[in-house]
Amino acid sequence: MQSRFNQHMKPREIVMQFHPARSIFLHHEIDYRYSEERTLEEVIEEKKLDKNQILREITKLYQATSKKDSNKDWAQKSMVEIIEYIMETSHEFLHKTLLDLDAMLTVLVEDDDSEDYATIQKVQPMFQHSKEKIEQYLSKEESVLFPKMFEDDIVSVRKLLPFYKDELETILDLVQSINQETSSYIVTKNSDFITPFVYLTLHEVESVLLKHYYLETEILFPRFSC
Repeated sequence: MQSRFNQHMKPREIVMQFHPARSIFLHHEIDYRYSEERTLEEVIEEKKLDKNQILREITKLYQATSKKDSNKDWAQKSMVEIIEYIMETSHEFLHKTLLDLDAMLTVLVEDDDSEDYATIQKVQPMFQHSKEKIEQYLSKEESVLFPKMFEDDIVSVRKLLPFYKDELETILDLVQSINQETSSYIVTKNSDFITPFVYLTLHEVESVLLKHYYLETEILFPRFSC
């Protein structure tokens, strides 16, 4: 099977496409943070590492992750399985990650020496608004929507679904605005250490929300439609 990753890609480009690759780069002390930096091949040659071995590690991890996801035929999964998956992979991740991002952005917005300071000043309030909307949405799902689904209260669920779909779309619009403000999470070459990690984490949040949106609007919600 041909790998989607190669030595001509930049480390950060690989991480943006496949977040778990971060762990491999960290293990080999490869800096994946900057988009303007050299290709993976150039970095590996400088560090005198085995190019083929690192690419095999990334490809193996990617294939294992893809196989795990491909085994999930969501149309055949029960409502309970879908909701449990959303709770475990989306709700738990977002509850923790939003708090972490909040703390990091609070530090960054006070660092006016950073080359990304102007962008961070704009992103921080945008993130705060997004965080508030996401947390409200998750809370409403956990306390209202999902319990009514478990109770098989079809009438109530049908009345609620337009609101939840609209809320999800609003959240995605807010997150997309952050994407645009950061030029798709691109940091400056001389950025501080925290900003690249924040941008990558923001990208992860966007990816999780997109999957959340797909699972609910394409798989879960239609089961309660008329």
